Amino acid sequence: MDTDKIKELIKIGVANGQYPQYVYKYRISDTTRNPHFDSIITTNSLMFSSPKAFNDPFDCQLQPVTFPSSTEVTQFLNRVLPSAPANIISNLATNAINNPIVFAKILEDAIKFDDKGVLCLSQEPDNILLWSHYADNHYGVCLKFNILEDLDFFSIPLTVIYDQSYPVYNHMTQPNEIVTKMIKTKFELWKYEKEIRIFKQAKNLYKFNKKALTEIIFGCNTPQAEIDRIKNLASVNGYGHLTFKQTEKQTGIYGLTLQPV
Repeated sequence: MDTDKIKELIKIGVANGQYPQYVYKYRISDTTRNPHFDSIITTNSLMFSSPKAFNDPFDCQLQPVTFPSSTEVTQFLNRVLPSAPANIISNLATNAINNPIVFAKILEDAIKFDDKGVLCLSQEPDNILLWSHYADNHYGVCLKFNILEDLDFFSIPLTVIYDQSYPVYNHMTQPNEIVTKMIKTKFELWKYEKEIRIFKQAKNLYKFNKKALTEIIFGCNTPQAEIDRIKNLASVNGYGHLTFKQTEKQTGIYGLTLQPV
């Protein structure tokens, strides 16, 4: 599918509620503990990390069905090698079935995502646990992005599915489900994150349009000096359009509100 078509589909998805228009990235802003934070603003870029760096050892570490049937292997080979002669397909299939350990290793290597890049975002700016886990115990920041301002960067938003059951994946018969099974599925205990993911073919820094960053939200514990520092950093780097807010603890209930600063 061409890029323009994908962009139009994302716009339609935002309009009908399939995708959120705004997504949030929680970060530690203290440069003594996170020396890379300032570069998000100064270079307008975010790191798409390898799944190997994730804090969940099951995340993107799908274990495929490694001993498929001979029929499944033959059908798979016919699909990926449509012009190969029947005798070649038969020989390859026989070799795979007769060497199951070797073939299992090939399958496992085929679906590894260790060299791919994934950006993890949330749909909520006021999640108490996310502030605690990813924004320095509410001393950090939460960056608000408008995906419509940079459809190339945020293509394609993937809404994470939270499930109690470990996904079963057969590369022979379910190749079109690898994104859903591998990238979009997490154990249900993570559902509080309400995660949106963006996938790239390589782990790396990727630049975003400055207009896509629309707001910086400070935690309820963020010191005033840090607030002033980040506001100045944004100002001198061409983010005059930004708004700034800070979370405040609500009275009498477990909740946060966002107030302009």
